[in-house]
Amino acid sequence: MGNKLINKIKRNIVVGSLALAGVFSYSGQRFEPTSPENSLLYTHPTLEYAKMISTNYINNVNKSTPFEKAKEQHELYKKSELEKTLKEEKRQKEEAEKRKFLEPYFLSQDSLNSYIKQAYSNVKKWPNEFDKRLFRVMLRQESSYNVHAVSKSGYKGLGQIGPEVYQTFRPEKFEALKDSITGQINEYALQKELFNPTTNLELSLEYLNYISKFCAKYDPNWSNSDLEAKRKKILFAYNAGVGTARKYNFNHTNKKLPRENREYPEKIMNAYYNSGIKIKT
Repeated sequence: MGNKLINKIKRNIVVGSLALAGVFSYSGQRFEPTSPENSLLYTHPTLEYAKMISTNYINNVNKSTPFEKAKEQHELYKKSELEKTLKEEKRQKEEAEKRKFLEPYFLSQDSLNSYIKQAYSNVKKWPNEFDKRLFRVMLRQESSYNVHAVSKSGYKGLGQIGPEVYQTFRPEKFEALKDSITGQINEYALQKELFNPTTNLELSLEYLNYISKFCAKYDPNWSNSDLEAKRKKILFAYNAGVGTARKYNFNHTNKKLPRENREYPEKIMNAYYNSGIKIKT
């Protein structure tokens, strides 16, 4: 084999080594083959120097490992480092948003009306017994129009929606919020959903519409009840839950009920009739 051919082979090996050193280096420093101290490698390459480059710039591999295998291993390394970086960035973003959610975010009535309009357009659900004022008065009682409102029981948002309502009306999305390994709900992701004004109002309307039909089906006195009585029954079920409402025969005045459940329908209807409470519809 001629000297020219041998030198060409050795030169290709070194150039390949330098390329790997520059692109796949663990050190984070790019190796410049054209710098003065390395320029002689193009004209007088040595196999020993190629081995040195391989050893110094491609770590944690067997000396006999082909460069392609080394590249593959380093790609895995870079991927793992990227995943760590992305996870940390996600964690920091979530922490920042959690802090943001701790701050009250009150809507003007004009903004609220825009969100209600959008929510209704999305779900096309509205309880027959409710008019625009009653729904807004109820939201006023629930959250004072604070998008980030959280009750002592953990209910969230404008309509104070809980995970059970989200699961009922958004079953696929609810399942998607579960960890694939533990099966636990990502509470932060759920909170983010419930703090979304449009989503929360969609769920409020869907739930109220469901309650209206639930009462009509299971309340033996429904057909004989006037409009105000029906409204109070729906409000009672919204506050206490449909199971509790049915258990107490849709009678919110039962003394065995907690005070909040008994008083909630009356508070809403009193505010509804109070001309001093200005509500834009």
